[in-house]
Amino acid sequence: MEIDEQNTPAFTSSQIEDSPTISQTLKKIKNTYQGVISREWMSPVLPMLPSMVEVQEHLNKIDINITLPLMDDQYLTPAIKLLRTHFYFDKLPSTFIIEKESPDLGLILLPCLF
Repeated sequence: MEIDEQNTPAFTSSQIEDSPTISQTLKKIKNTYQGVISREWMSPVLPMLPSMVEVQEHLNKIDINITLPLMDDQYLTPAIKLLRTHFYFDKLPSTFIIEKESPDLGLILLPCLF
């Protein structure tokens, strides 16, 4: 899904310039190539993952039906992959995920002694 200019998030250029993606890419490239790398060559440049509220607002604006925080279920991986198409992050913060609680089985699993 492509985002048109009206739906792009309002992030500052300094947030994009400080992106680990840019710095990591430049470090790898400078050891092999000489010269200046044009910013236009590094496309697309994704903004850093903002707060959960800002992410939810952005997703709502572009009609992506994901509710944050995400449930830790079979839809978690596809949802994270979708978020990666809009934002840069190494690992999704744990605050973005609600883990399923396992039922407390307590004494049910203990062998019967009588």
